[in-house]
Amino acid sequence: MKRLTFATYVKNLQTGLQAPNGNKDVVELLLLPITSKDTVRNQNGSHIDINDTFVSNLLKQKKPVPDAIKSASADPKVISETHSYFDSDILPYLNPHTKEDMLENLTRIIKNSDVSVKKQDELLSKYSSGDTAEFLADSFLYALNLPNTVIDAPVDENDFYLLSEAHHTCPQCGNQLVKTKNDISLKEYEIVNIYPTNLTKKEAAIFENVRKPSSNLKSNANKIPLCLTCANEYTAHRTPEECQNLIYKKDSLVRNYKAMEITEGIYLEEQIEKVLRQISSADLSSAFEQLSYNALKVRSKITTDNVPLILKTEAYVLGYHNFIETTFAELQREGILDFEEIAMTVRLCYKKLAKQGLSQEEVCNHLTDWFKQTANTTFISACEVIVAFFIQNCEVFDEITQ
Repeated sequence: MKRLTFATYVKNLQTGLQAPNGNKDVVELLLLPITSKDTVRNQNGSHIDINDTFVSNLLKQKKPVPDAIKSASADPKVISETHSYFDSDILPYLNPHTKEDMLENLTRIIKNSDVSVKKQDELLSKYSSGDTAEFLADSFLYALNLPNTVIDAPVDENDFYLLSEAHHTCPQCGNQLVKTKNDISLKEYEIVNIYPTNLTKKEAAIFENVRKPSSNLKSNANKIPLCLTCANEYTAHRTPEECQNLIYKKDSLVRNYKAMEITEGIYLEEQIEKVLRQISSADLSSAFEQLSYNALKVRSKITTDNVPLILKTEAYVLGYHNFIETTFAELQREGILDFEEIAMTVRLCYKKLAKQGLSQEEVCNHLTDWFKQTANTTFISACEVIVAFFIQNCEVFDEITQ
């Protein structure tokens, strides 16, 4: 849940300002009237420089608001000047099309933060009375004096499933969602609602064409973990397009997590490791006979819109199919493995994965990882080769009907 900080105040205000409204533009707009005062200096006695690094550290919540700015904000004269400044310089700068959305979202942030009831009522009453300048000015001064840095908090066990579903990485940017400190897992994420809840009639009309991920918007089907930066950006002023895009990402996470559970639940003979080892150790001088190009079946099984997968699979099949076939035959004669049993297991795994609505690329990735985990090998390319073998051998993918 987003809390009121200087960073969240700035990011929300940006959505309601006219251009230029970049990060540095808005931070300068808000802070220059305070930092330009001769008495406001940093710990070295110099004037505070609102440069790119300063802005980035504040908005990424890596640094607190400087004490000198906080102290100045408590001066009655500065408070009065801030009210006048917001009335004369900020209000005219608001975007008439988006300012109401920005103001409503600020009220939500205040309501969802650890703000005392008295302070909450004081701020929200100014919004209700239509005193926009005072509402924004007082919220700004209050946010300046709240903790701006991310507070280390242990991972909530209720979040484990959603984190596992996302592989502990942010679906938006790929950053890690959990960090470890003194053997304790700490949150670097926020669980957000994908489809917004408690929409006004106006907002509901804007989102009416977005498919809801679930009829119950409080369920995990409507929740996703995002890193703190992406969570702030997404919840500040999400658009229907951003919402739909995140729903698609959630769908993919759900499909692939179920697929991972499927492969983990299907036993594959560990002796497959011997085949993979043979593939990995084969060198260019190995005199194994290549499969005839005319015998290829790959293009009848992989859709033509996935040219990279077709070409990679055909290359593996041409180079390794006969070699793998011979290797399986030799290991079967020695009683080390049962090829038919392995082939049936691969077919079973493919059929179960196919039912999850995975793309062919995703099916190949899960089968590759299945072989990798079973054989406890680091040779990913060898696992891709054997998946290609089973595509050619008809255990993976059915022939595409014209």
